[in-house]
Amino acid sequence: GVCIESGGQPVFNGNKIKQCAAAGVLVREGGLGRVEDNDIEDNQGAGIEITTRANPVIERNRICKGQGMGVFVHLMGEGQIVDNDVGNNAGSGLAIGKGAKPFVSQNNIHDGRSCGIEILPGAGGIVKGNDVHHNYECAVLITGGDDVLLSENTFHEGATQGVLLKGESVTETVIVEGNTFSTNAAAAIEVSHGANPTIRNNKIHNNLNRGVWVHSKGNGRFEDNEIANNQSNGIQIETESNPTMINNSVHHGRTNGVLVVNG
Repeated sequence: GVCIESGGQPVFNGNKIKQCAAAGVLVREGGLGRVEDNDIEDNQGAGIEITTRANPVIERNRICKGQGMGVFVHLMGEGQIVDNDVGNNAGSGLAIGKGAKPFVSQNNIHDGRSCGIEILPGAGGIVKGNDVHHNYECAVLITGGDDVLLSENTFHEGATQGVLLKGESVTETVIVEGNTFSTNAAAAIEVSHGANPTIRNNKIHNNLNRGVWVHSKGNGRFEDNEIANNQSNGIQIETESNPTMINNSVHHGRTNGVLVVNG
């Protein structure tokens, strides 16, 4: 594969990077540069891995059919990841690990055999304006985060949840704002196991199950969301969960607007 490190600033444009034994492109130890318009396919590790304070521009690449993650940013990695086609990977289309703070925008993340996007404890960054669809697991899995903004994305036609927020490492600094959730097979937004995110100004409609499901001691602040035309309950709260619900519009669902069961 390709390795960029120690402040290197190359431009990789128009290459085919295939069947590598590890990552297709590894940017590490302060590496910079531009990786654009490449075909990155069928690698054993991540299609692109960004780590240890690297800060490249990753733009307009096709990152597909890998045996690992499509893009993996971790260990203080940063980077601008923009307008890539990320599909048919065995791992998450995009994963953000501890200490990483990338800017992720306008990517098409689809048809993965795992989650579309995975955000791990200690991760940060901005994920904005992406189209995430047709993934085998949830569109987004968030198990932690430090100043994460998930904004203006479209999450649709997933096999399970739109966004699953799980665990006490998910605090109010994890913000899910201004997104559209539709035609997902499970709950559009699921919050559980002590997670306490901020969920506001989202459109949650035409999902095949619940709009919002908070359970197993889930919390969170839900404000100014529109929840409509979902096949099951608009909002369901249960099992010792205590979310705050403010000024949400819940209407035209097929069952209950709001259901509280052993909340």
